[in-house]
Amino acid sequence: MQKVDHKQIKPVYKCYNCRSDALTKQMADMSTKRGNLECLNDNYGNSKLAEDFDRPVKQMWLTAFEELQTSTDMEELQALELFSSSMQVLWNYYLLKPV
Repeated sequence: MQKVDHKQIKPVYKCYNCRSDALTKQMADMSTKRGNLECLNDNYGNSKLAEDFDRPVKQMWLTAFEELQTSTDMEELQALELFSSSMQVLWNYYLLKPV
C-alpha cells in the first residue's frame, strides 16, 4: 500500500472544497433569482400548509381503514382491495361530477 503525503493532498482538497462552495453559491443565487426558495419560518408556506392538511387526511384514511377491517373481520388484503375500489369509485364520482 502506498503512503499518502498529506502535504500534497491538502492543496488539492482545498481546491475542491473552494470549487464546491462556489458551485453551491451559484445554485443558491440561481434559486433566489427564480424565486423558488421557500421561507422556512413562514407559517403559511406551501410545505407547512401541505403538512397541516396532509396529517388529518392521513389519519382519517387510517381510521376508516381500521374501522372497515375490524367491523367486517376481513383479511387485510380483502379490506385493502375493498377500500381501494371504494376510493376509486369516490374519486371517479367527484372527478366526473358536473360543477
